[in-house]
Amino acid sequence: MGDIKICSNCKSQSDLNPSMKMMINICGHPICNYCVETIWARNSAPCRDCNKILKKHEFWEQQFDDPVIEKENYFRRKVKKIYNLKRDCFPTLEAYNNFLEKIEDLIYNLTYDIDVQAVEEEIAQFAKDNSDIIDQCKRKKDDDQLWIERAINDENNSKSRLFARIEQEKQEKALRDASKIDTKSVIDELKNSSIPADLILERKRKMQADQDAKLQDEERRKKIEKAEKKKYKEYASFTTTRSIGVAYHHKKPQLQINGPCVPSISDIKTTGYLNYIPECSKSAQGGGFSTELGIMKDLFACRVDLFLF
Repeated sequence: MGDIKICSNCKSQSDLNPSMKMMINICGHPICNYCVETIWARNSAPCRDCNKILKKHEFWEQQFDDPVIEKENYFRRKVKKIYNLKRDCFPTLEAYNNFLEKIEDLIYNLTYDIDVQAVEEEIAQFAKDNSDIIDQCKRKKDDDQLWIERAINDENNSKSRLFARIEQEKQEKALRDASKIDTKSVIDELKNSSIPADLILERKRKMQADQDAKLQDEERRKKIEKAEKKKYKEYASFTTTRSIGVAYHHKKPQLQINGPCVPSISDIKTTGYLNYIPECSKSAQGGGFSTELGIMKDLFACRVDLFLF
């Protein structure tokens, strides 16, 4: 959020009170946490802006400057918990896309308070009619969740291999240090042993030769690993690569409306359609909506299948 937050009720400012937090509820009107504690001391009270009855436990800390975005995120989480059907629940891709479009319509209506009661009844009816499928889909993971899990597992496996290699190198170094010939121990053995000196020196030389051969093998192995690491760094990506398949090629759909043609957006702008239509809000424009799109949707709905009559 912005640097300075101002409570609409008590006019407190965050720059004067750093511990102040802006809270928000489903109505979308922010208020500071101190006013929430005071006004909603009995857990239920009307909103100071819209008089809607709100519950204290339903407040959450505001994260975005625009309260509309906060409302949209809240209702999106709420709707997606119920409308959680996956692609394999539908016979065709078109049916699944229609389902996703229906979700967006419900979220939009709840966000902008359009037929809220009817929308909530529809959601409740959908949850009742599809309770078994909803419960099954709650236990399923979508493609994005599976990809994230694979990426995390790959990263954990890489770290485990790295730690194992470091530990192995430590153990090998300790073994080399312990196996080095101690000159003092050789002299002491020559003084105190009855074994001929030639046999003692021969045994030590043999041990040294074996140790040198092991060290050479170890150095050769390290050179190979270093070359492989260098090659890997040149070509490897530090992020998990997703298999995306064939590149998407967009083809403009040809809608067979079986009725009079719907004017294009440029025609709507130039032929007077916008003269009597209020312009959509900036929040709606930020979400990708426009007045022209709304008009095209209405024109399409009223012209489709007119030639059947």
